[in-house]
Amino acid sequence: MTDTTVTPAGAGWTEVLLDFGWVRVQHDRKLIRQVVLGGPVQGRSDPWMADLLHQVWYYGLNGLDLKFDLAGLSRFARRILAVCAQIRFGEVKTYGALAQAAGYPGAARAVGQVMAYNRFAIFFPCHRVVGADGRLGGFTGGTGLKRRLLELEGWQIEGRGVNARLLKSRNQVCRGR
Repeated sequence: MTDTTVTPAGAGWTEVLLDFGWVRVQHDRKLIRQVVLGGPVQGRSDPWMADLLHQVWYYGLNGLDLKFDLAGLSRFARRILAVCAQIRFGEVKTYGALAQAAGYPGAARAVGQVMAYNRFAIFFPCHRVVGADGRLGGFTGGTGLKRRLLELEGWQIEGRGVNARLLKSRNQVCRGR
């Protein structure tokens, strides 16, 4: 038995504390419905979800058989998220490079829209997607959190807000810059 809160729809919310703060996941163990970074904490945690989020944070979705509620997402958005999921811890990719890798060259702005409405942060690590000039851009959890996530992954950043820029990484891995 877990401490997951069950909603009338049958899906529960689980909260997990990671290095950067609280992550709330709505799921029913078979389907992940959405992820919310930060927010009010109810104190309900699930060891299974905690282990899963730690694995995804550091190692990505490789080898995991997870299902996501992608209802309402276009084929384009699904493809962008699938390619985004391949960006590893400590790496970044530009919006344009992500569009190119997904088979949609020149669609950097559309990729930005998909990232802006990503309901599955951490699982599909949109914080690892930046502007062509290294600017962080926006983030659903706020630019301060995007900065914190990238710093935890080894990036040095100058400036503040959406105009903050990546300087360099301890790992020096930036695909598509």
